[in-house]
Amino acid sequence: MEDTSDELEKLMYLAQSLPISAIVKSTFQKVNSWFVERGMRTDSMLRPGHQYPEDITNLLQKNQQASAFCHVERYNRKNSEFDVQEITTAQLYGRPMSYIVKLNE
Repeated sequence: MEDTSDELEKLMYLAQSLPISAIVKSTFQKVNSWFVERGMRTDSMLRPGHQYPEDITNLLQKNQQASAFCHVERYNRKNSEFDVQEITTAQLYGRPMSYIVKLNE
C-alpha cells in the first residue's frame, strides 16, 4: 500500500504543471491500471481453487490456530454473552480458565 501512495504522490507532483483535464485523465489511467492489475492477481489466486486471496487465507489460519484451545460452552442470545472454556493439552499445563465474553460492551 505504501508503494501505491508513493506512486500517487509522484503522479500529483508531476501533474502540477498540467491542465485539470490532463490531471484527471492521467490519475484515472494510473488508478485504473492498479485496479486491473490487482483484479488479475486476485483472479489468478482464486482460479486454482483458493476461496480467498493468499494473505487473507494466512490470516484466517493464524486466527484459527490461536483459537483452537477454546470451546464455547454456552451462548446467551438475550444478553449476547458467550461462556468460553479453555481446553488443556499436554503442552499447556495449569488449570483451564473460563471466560464470559459480552458482545454488547
